[in-house]
Amino acid sequence: MFLLERAARRKDSRTIRSELALDTEESLGLRRCLSPRDLVAYGVSCTVGAGIYLTAGTAGKQHAGPALFISFIIGGVACLMNALCYCEFASRIPAAGSAYSYAYNTLGECSAFIMGWILFLEYGVSAAVTSRGVSAYIEAFFHACGLPLPPLLTDYTPPGPAGYFFSFSLIAPLTNLICTLICAWGAEESVTFTKVATIVNVGLIGLFVVAGSFFFDPKNFVPFAPFGVNGVVQGGSLAVFCFIGFDAVSCLAEEVQKPQRDIPRALLGTLASVTVMYALCGLVLSGMVPLAEMSESAALAMAFEYHHAHWLYFLVSLGAVTTSFCTTLTCLMGQPRIFYRMALDGLWLRVFADVNPRTLLPAKGIWITGAVVILLSACINFTFLINLISAGTLLSYAVVCAGILLVRYIPSQPPILPPIPEEADTATEQQVTEASFTNLNLTTSLTTTITIPPPPSLPSPPFVASLIGSFFLLALLAGYSLAYQWPLAVTVVIWVLLLLVVAAFVVVERRFLKWRGANELPSVSHRSGAPGGGRSDVSPGRAAAAPAAATAVGVGGAGLTTKAARMRRSFSMQECFECPGVPVVPLVGIVIDVYLIATMRLPMLLDLATYLLIGCGFYFLYGAFHSSLNTPLSTTLPSLNTTDAPSPDNNNSSVVDNVRGGDAGGGGSPLAATSPSIDNQKGVPLLAGASS
Repeated sequence: MFLLERAARRKDSRTIRSELALDTEESLGLRRCLSPRDLVAYGVSCTVGAGIYLTAGTAGKQHAGPALFISFIIGGVACLMNALCYCEFASRIPAAGSAYSYAYNTLGECSAFIMGWILFLEYGVSAAVTSRGVSAYIEAFFHACGLPLPPLLTDYTPPGPAGYFFSFSLIAPLTNLICTLICAWGAEESVTFTKVATIVNVGLIGLFVVAGSFFFDPKNFVPFAPFGVNGVVQGGSLAVFCFIGFDAVSCLAEEVQKPQRDIPRALLGTLASVTVMYALCGLVLSGMVPLAEMSESAALAMAFEYHHAHWLYFLVSLGAVTTSFCTTLTCLMGQPRIFYRMALDGLWLRVFADVNPRTLLPAKGIWITGAVVILLSACINFTFLINLISAGTLLSYAVVCAGILLVRYIPSQPPILPPIPEEADTATEQQVTEASFTNLNLTTSLTTTITIPPPPSLPSPPFVASLIGSFFLLALLAGYSLAYQWPLAVTVVIWVLLLLVVAAFVVVERRFLKWRGANELPSVSHRSGAPGGGRSDVSPGRAAAAPAAATAVGVGGAGLTTKAARMRRSFSMQECFECPGVPVVPLVGIVIDVYLIATMRLPMLLDLATYLLIGCGFYFLYGAFHSSLNTPLSTTLPSLNTTDAPSPDNNNSSVVDNVRGGDAGGGGSPLAATSPSIDNQKGVPLLAGASS
């Protein structure tokens, strides 16, 4: 039973941010050196891989026809739903674990480990797969030049049953070795290399668009959508796979100068840039080649071959090589960061958490990950794993979308605060209140009594969790009903039930809006004689939590150390990016992700279930017994000094996480989730640890 309890425990986002701040303060973490431009270049490099070169022909010829560019726009909008959820989590939890850290905050420790296990598919195994793509494109390039390469260099598959699991290549492991060396060079240097390579890749795509426009023929757009609207939508679902990788930006969160601001911007900027490039490629490709002559395997390169522009054919083929190389590099950059965060939490081998003091990189993790990927790329046949990688990635996207619903609709738990020094225990309520408001630099009357009205009843956490689980199941059945053409009556019933669950979420949203309104506190205003004529200089959202924030800072002024004070200031509970359109946006993201999973064959889904069960076994055999949450809280907090007070600068920073929900977990109002509680009867702040 204790294993199940450990599997369900969660890590509060305040704890995660405190750990990040402490690592930064003591120079134990990764170097924060990346700018928004670096992140966008990294995201574009990871996203614009071989997908555009391989998927464009299949989506255009079999599904969308000349309306291919609309399919790419549909795919971009579909991924936008996932990206918005990633933006909110990346702003709340600027940690390197990506979906792993988000699941740790919302679903629990075992689910977080499973997400990390899935991310190994998305990054580690994908690096081996894309390196095989590099060898395949190099072989095609040399073959086009009349210089065929021996099979052992590119892809040699032994005869017999062994060929299903094993194939050998020398170019693929050499590619991974070069990428590993670049990753170990340094984060800033690796991203600089990625920026240069991204410029080359984008330039080659731009060359295709500009040069292809000279061969553009409007007659090729007739008929515009030969397979109807349904074909265009199916092309959009196939185009979603071209956008996989945009979330890689969140893996670099601990190396970004201002992660809570820059990560959401980079995610949305990456998705917007890639969508524009894909749509232009689809538009030009459809105008260059008649639908009957479009190649399914190498549509972009063969479009120039169709017009006998051989030198452009060679350049576009070279672009497939460079984009695959960049995708391999970015995957190898992301995977060690995920292992690094898991190792810090005790769920993975500790060696992956070692940071090189010179480069401030998880050097050992980079080399071990690189060695594993090199070995895999040298001898494993990845044909049977490609769909498994896609299904795992889509599952991680769906879990992040579900996490947003948990964050919003399950009120947050009270944060874990450092123990209060004995000097603070003897302080009176009046003294603490005076110190609190002094430290906040707010001039106000201390005789004002603030009363919190009782909040309206909220849906219970089990009810919200059951709604999310029901929606997942119905979305999967709806996907199967469309993919396998179930009877119309059954399909209609499933979709009606799905819409009823959406309506239930809308009702839950309205209840939470009323709950938020009932918990809004009066703003703290200036004295009548103060400048500003009695108007508050604090935003309404922050002023609502000012009393609790004042108490927290006051207690800190009574005895917290300078280090703890700086830690709280550097990662104070700032305003974070908030996903718009909740609950519709996360629910649409879940439907899209689960539908795409349902379109895959059942044996592949059984393979995915087997892979997840293996991950569960690793957690219960290792992670559950080595988790950092097993350590008593008192040994993980910074030491306290009763003589230092917080620095007066930045005192009016809010110590409140997003008022709407904060972290997933137990009950309580947003104010109860900030720090000290407030007595509803007396209307005065209480010291942390006091009984209300």
